[in-house]
Amino acid sequence: MNGQGDDRFVNARSYYFYTMFACFDESQMKASDQIVNQLQFCLNHTKMKKIFAISFLFVLVNFPLLVKADDRIFKPFKIVTSMGYVVPKNLVHDYAFAFHMEPKYAFTDNFWLGIRLETALMVQKPILQDDYQAIAVFSILPFLDYSVVVSEKFRPFVGLGFGTYTYRLFYDGSEKDNAKFTETKMGFCPRIGFEINNFNLSFEHNFVNGGTQYSAIRAGFVMGGGLISPY
Repeated sequence: MNGQGDDRFVNARSYYFYTMFACFDESQMKASDQIVNQLQFCLNHTKMKKIFAISFLFVLVNFPLLVKADDRIFKPFKIVTSMGYVVPKNLVHDYAFAFHMEPKYAFTDNFWLGIRLETALMVQKPILQDDYQAIAVFSILPFLDYSVVVSEKFRPFVGLGFGTYTYRLFYDGSEKDNAKFTETKMGFCPRIGFEINNFNLSFEHNFVNGGTQYSAIRAGFVMGGGLISPY
C-alpha cells in the first residue's frame, strides 16, 4: 500500500508540474501572438506609419545634440564653394569644368554630413563646323566625410557620396528639344582632399551607372566651420 501510495503521489506531482508548465507555455504563446498582432496592426496602419516616420526623423535631427559642445574644436556648420577641372572617361571633349557648392554639418569634429550640388560641363566642338555641343551634368549627392584634425589649420579628409546625376545635351547654348537627351542616372563618388584654414582642395571620381563617368580636381573656399571661441 505504501508503494502504491508513493506512486500515486509521484504521478500526481508530475501531472501538476506538467499542467503548470503547459499552461505557462500556452500563456506565453498567447502573449506572443498578441504582441505580433499589435505590431502588424501598427505597421499596417497609416497613422502609425506616420508617427513612426516622424519619430525617426526627430531622433535623426536631434542626434547631433548628443555630442557635447565641450568636445568640439570647430563650429559645426560650413559651406564649401569651389570650381575645378573635369576629365571625362571615354568622351572626346575640348574642355570641361565644374562648379560646386556643398553645405555641411558636423556631428563631431571628425564626421561631416553634406549635400553636394554640382554642375559639370563637357564641351565638344565638331570638326569643320562653327557650332558646338555640350553635355551638362547636374548632380545632387549626400556626402559623408571623415576628417582628421592634424592641427587647427590642417585637416585632411576622405568621403563618399551617393545620389543622382541628370544629363542634358545642349547645342550652341540652347537645350536640345527632345526628351531622350535628358536622362537621370544613379551613381556614387569617393573623394579625398584637405583643408588649410579656409582653403579646400579635393580630388574625386564619379561612378555613374549607364552615364559618363568623370574625375575632377577642384579648389575652393570654406565659409564657416572656424574655431569655437573659448569665451
